[in-house]
Amino acid sequence: MAAEEKTYLDLANAFQKPAEVRRLNLSRSGLRGVHKNILKFGNLYHLNLSQNELAEFPLVVCALPGLEELHLQGNQVTSLPEEIGGLANLRELYLQGNQITRFPRSISQLGALEILIVRDNPLETGALAALKAWLPRTMISHD
Repeated sequence: MAAEEKTYLDLANAFQKPAEVRRLNLSRSGLRGVHKNILKFGNLYHLNLSQNELAEFPLVVCALPGLEELHLQGNQVTSLPEEIGGLANLRELYLQGNQITRFPRSISQLGALEILIVRDNPLETGALAALKAWLPRTMISHD
């Protein structure tokens, strides 16, 4: 991280200079969803939505083409959308501590993905094997 790069910790400050927002940490904010206004952060590459009250994967996140790191651990997310495959620059995906049982085939399109953490999810039989087959170059951490 460059010395001049700031991590924004709330949306009020972030919306004052949206073009400057590259790192946004909204962890432990009680979020139940993510509004489409997040798309105003066109330079965002790091998004932390961990430890919130998200029951669904925030679909709007899939429209952030520059996203490289996504933290969703400690929510109640049950599945990932097919659109996740469009996050071509995603390098790190943290999903531990959710309610995910399986993954969409489109996750195999995440060619830049280096780290995938899926610990503490009730994965269906075969889900982990599918991930390993679809993402052979990705370090996958599981139970």
